[in-house]
Amino acid sequence: MCSCVAERTGSLGLSCHQPCGTALQCGNHCCEQECHRGACTPCSLLPSLVLYCPCGRMEVSKLMKEPRVSCLDPIPKCDNVCGRQLPCGWFHFCESKCHTGPCPPCGGVSQVKCQCGQTVQEIPCRLFQPNEVVLCDRLCNKKKGCGRHRCNQRCCTDTEHLCLLPCNKLLRCGIHRCEERCHLGHCPRCYNAGFEELTCHCGAQVIYPPIPCGTSPPVCDQPCSRMHDCFHPGMHSCSEQLLLVCDEDV
Repeated sequence: MCSCVAERTGSLGLSCHQPCGTALQCGNHCCEQECHRGACTPCSLLPSLVLYCPCGRMEVSKLMKEPRVSCLDPIPKCDNVCGRQLPCGWFHFCESKCHTGPCPPCGGVSQVKCQCGQTVQEIPCRLFQPNEVVLCDRLCNKKKGCGRHRCNQRCCTDTEHLCLLPCNKLLRCGIHRCEERCHLGHCPRCYNAGFEELTCHCGAQVIYPPIPCGTSPPVCDQPCSRMHDCFHPGMHSCSEQLLLVCDEDV
C-alpha cells in the first residue's frame, strides 16, 4: 500500500513514487512531491517564501511597487543574465535573462572523447545526452585470441579479444569438424563414437563398441580371403592393401 493511500486509511505503507497531487493549503496548487507520508510542504510560490527573483540576484521587494499577496501573483524578473548551470553537464551556463521555469536547451558545443579514447568529437550540447556513448569510426586491427581473425570492431574497448567464431577445422577422424570456438593449437580429438563392431576384412579380428570415430580396422595377420580379379588366392595378409597386380605375377 503506498503512502498516499496510507494517509487516507491511517495505515503505514511504502511510496508508489507517483506525484502526491494533494491540494496545498494555498488552495491554488497541488503537491508535486513524490508520494510521501505526513503533511505536504507549503506552496513554494507563497509571497513569504519567494524573496528573490528567479536568478536569485535581486530581492523581490526592490523590483515591485506593490508587494505580492498571493501565490498566483507573478514573480518579478530582473535584467541580469540567468547564469544557472545547464543540465548538459559541461559547465555551460544559461545566457537568457532572468526567467521562471526551466532554462532553454544549451546552445554550446562540447568536446567529447569517444568510447575507446582515441578521438575527440565536437557535439552540440542539445544533441548530446548525459552518459551517452560516443563511437568513433576507427576499426580495431588487433588479432583475436585465436591468432587467425582480427577484431575489426568499431571504437573497440575490448581487452581480451576472444574469438567467437566456430573453429570448423576438419578433425583427425576426417569425417567431423571441430565445433569449439576458434582457437590456437591443435583441435581436440573427435568425440563421436560408433556402436557397431569393427572387423578386419576376413572377420577374424574384431574391435567392440563403443569405437572412437576414425579408428582404423584391426590388424589381422591371416591370409587375405578377398576375391581377386585374377582368381588366384592372395599371398598377402588380410590387413594389407589389396594389390592391383596378381601375387602370382610378382
